Amino acid sequence: MYVPDLKPAILEPIITSTEVISSFEEVKSLLKKIRTLRGYISITNNNKVVKKTYGKLFDYNWKQNVLVIEGEDKAI
Repeated sequence: MYVPDLKPAILEPIITSTEVISSFEEVKSLLKKIRTLRGYISITNNNKVVKKTYGKLFDYNWKQNVLVIEGEDKAI
């Protein structure tokens, strides 16, 4: 699979952890988009604040359909 060269990320020294309820197919689609399109994930919290995170660790729990994403926040 071809992965285009992504520009170096400008990151903040903040590591965030987010839990997302999602099916396995949605997780596969997300990971594919990260590799081929942007490299980062836009996450909206309960206060409607959008954070852009470069995922470093993805852990999916099959029984609960929960994806845990740990990553560094993108500098705005």
